[in-house]
Amino acid sequence: DKNIKYDETHHFVEIVIGTNEDKSAFEVKEIYLDNAEWNTDNALTFTNKFKTPDTVKIEATKQFDGDLKEKTFEFVLKNTDDGTEYKAYSDENGAIAFEELTFDAVGEYNFTLSEVAVETDDTIIYDTVVYDITVTVDTPNNSDENLYATVDYKKVNDTVSSLEFV
Repeated sequence: DKNIKYDETHHFVEIVIGTNEDKSAFEVKEIYLDNAEWNTDNALTFTNKFKTPDTVKIEATKQFDGDLKEKTFEFVLKNTDDGTEYKAYSDENGAIAFEELTFDAVGEYNFTLSEVAVETDDTIIYDTVVYDITVTVDTPNNSDENLYATVDYKKVNDTVSSLEFV
């Protein structure tokens, strides 16, 4: 599981096997753990850590000088790394909200966001801007702690603080 940081501790275990008193069967005579005689106080312990995934919600706005109704405009968020597409629609206030994305591995994830032009209405001029979105997932100070995602937006190579279509 990529969300688990497995304990990398190595232990040396030595088991001494001999025969019983009448030599009719084998039995464990002694057990050594890391060169010390084993007892319940020095039992083997491995500690694994779980990295909690992080989530990101991509939101944008649509400005329209006409009568803006729910689902008037469609938008597509495309993962440029694997081609997965997510769709969202503007609401009656112009808000656009994509489903929450979960990231469970350290890395950089690239997306584009664009408006979908609907061919059925030639009275509307659709925005042709394409935003580049980069989600960077990391752990603080390269620790084994939870994952954290940060999002950067770019429009024609300029960093922007929000996503807006006109």
